[in-house]
Amino acid sequence: MTLPKAHHQSIQCPVSPGDIFFDNIVHFTADMDDAAQDFERAGFTLTPWSTHHSQHGTSGTGNRCVMLREGYLGLLANTGEPTAVSQQVTAALARYTGPHMLSFTTPDLAVKAKALKDEGFRVLPVLDLKRRISAVDGDETELHFSVLRPAPGQMAEGRFQYVTHHTPEALWQERYIDHENGAVKLISALVTVDDVLEVADRYRCFFGREPTSVGSARASEVARFELERGAITITNPAWGYAGTGNRPVPALPCVPAYTLGFANLGATAALWAQRGFDVAQAACGGLAIQCAGATIIGYQA
Repeated sequence: MTLPKAHHQSIQCPVSPGDIFFDNIVHFTADMDDAAQDFERAGFTLTPWSTHHSQHGTSGTGNRCVMLREGYLGLLANTGEPTAVSQQVTAALARYTGPHMLSFTTPDLAVKAKALKDEGFRVLPVLDLKRRISAVDGDETELHFSVLRPAPGQMAEGRFQYVTHHTPEALWQERYIDHENGAVKLISALVTVDDVLEVADRYRCFFGREPTSVGSARASEVARFELERGAITITNPAWGYAGTGNRPVPALPCVPAYTLGFANLGATAALWAQRGFDVAQAACGGLAIQCAGATIIGYQA
């Protein structure tokens, strides 16, 4: 089979032990077709449907992805098999449809697992996942990646996990990276919670770094974690409401919004308006739409 060269492979996969990249954000959905149509209407190119498997068998989930030049987006749905993972997806969907999973790349999961344990986290054994995907020549190849997750009950905001990609050249295929709306990179995600101070202290342990202040906001209102690529911003409900363009956030805690960089934001906004999206000005300065259960905020890349 013929595999393309990975686009910016060195960027997609950090090599320094302490580096963390915001790798992907994934919407959970009960209706993959409806969510995919929403993404396509917004001008995103989606990869074909693919199911997940691990060393323990089927995971009971499958996905479609929006590959960007930096990071990617995902749509994830259950396949019908009753597994621990699919049950977690079902429980998350009972709360709201939209982003529930955020992944961060790190080059050494064993080192990260030790760091998390030292900070008091209970962690699950590393899960070795794989899924089939078509190569450029039409044959199938297999994606391999490993995932490190805190045990359930410690990150109520969503499924936050560390990942190491073993086959990035098969994942970031050039044919999936160009998008009609000009999307080029994943920038940040918004996490809205009741108690910013408590969550920020926990994320300090999760990321192994201190949060930074945001403008005139107090630490009890907003905290931001800058990574080697990307960022996570934690807000209280009032700031979360403003940050999503004055759109209500789902049940707390939640991940109501994320930001993307676009090659030509003016052209993107025109496309969204032409496709029937309500394009709003977000308090953070970007342009926001509602798509597949989330607020997507666009910036000029």
